[in-house]
Amino acid sequence: MNESRRISLINMIVSFALIVLEALGIYYFATTSANGFDVMDLRYYTVLTVFVTMLGSALMIWANIISFIKKRDCTPRIFYSIRYLSAVMSLITIVTVAAFLVPQSDLGPKLLISLEEGFVFMHFVCPIVSILQFIGLEIEPKGKFRKTLEPLIATIIYAAAILITIFVKLGKEGANAAASFSLAFIIK
Repeated sequence: MNESRRISLINMIVSFALIVLEALGIYYFATTSANGFDVMDLRYYTVLTVFVTMLGSALMIWANIISFIKKRDCTPRIFYSIRYLSAVMSLITIVTVAAFLVPQSDLGPKLLISLEEGFVFMHFVCPIVSILQFIGLEIEPKGKFRKTLEPLIATIIYAAAILITIFVKLGKEGANAAASFSLAFIIK
């Protein structure tokens, strides 16, 4: 088996494992959360990351199977873009966990191994596996700089939607509360 086929096989195995781990995270999230899982949970960046990662992994499995059959790389560029988006979203998730959630939690670093609401899978294991998989197995050699803006644009759209929701739902009081919280957090 040549090197590219071996990497493709490893990528398929890791992609499948990532889908299983993300599904476990969603399962624990749904079973330990008070309301189960509903469409309102899509407001969480981590939940969106899980679904983008699962989609990207499934697409890469499909592309790798086709590539094995045809004995050449048949992966569409959009699949790489979705996996890149997934890796960037995973990176944002793990940085947020390490910089904000763990330091503010009463559990501290023990939070990282918590099964409650799928924390260990959705906030720690899966983001790390997704990032390492992308770096080690999926970086497209012909990537262009403009492709690096896709995940940034998706994240900016998400942040704008959240901010608009806060301002619309809470009005001026919400804006003042958000500003006070931000200033208090920065000053700390």
